[in-house]
Amino acid sequence: MDSPGDWSIMGERKMFLHRDLFLRFEDYCIPYVDGIQEGRSEDYTWEALDDKRSGWWTAAADSARERFVAEGHHVLVRDPSDWVGVARRHLSYHGLGGIDSTAGTDEYGGIRLGFTSVFHPAIASGVLLGCWERAHGRNGRASVSYEEGLVTLELRSSREIAA
Repeated sequence: MDSPGDWSIMGERKMFLHRDLFLRFEDYCIPYVDGIQEGRSEDYTWEALDDKRSGWWTAAADSARERFVAEGHHVLVRDPSDWVGVARRHLSYHGLGGIDSTAGTDEYGGIRLGFTSVFHPAIASGVLLGCWERAHGRNGRASVSYEEGLVTLELRSSREIAA
């Protein structure tokens, strides 16, 4: 306990936010999404979402990505299995989810990640896209799909790389 009523864990103040509250906030914001024109909307793909919800998820993911990049974390990835540790450090420790499967998709750092649990796919995608961009030093692209009821995230370069 830092001071009367303030709690921290390892020097960070924590707050619990129930997923239901977050989803209600999302539903409340959906009607106002038309006014959002900033960000990198072309770098996010969401399977089976309507346009308004897709716009909100894109804004949430890009905000999470920008926040992560601004914090200046160093992310080192040697092979696809390293992503389990990256997700543990930047998602699981903050209650945002965890991954259990990884598979490389190309020789330029493309990766497919299978989630065991996820607080919100957009937030987790934004954080992991920020990790991917810090690890590879270039802009990336995130694509979320659902396979057998589980969330799958694919991260890759946003531009074609000449061979």
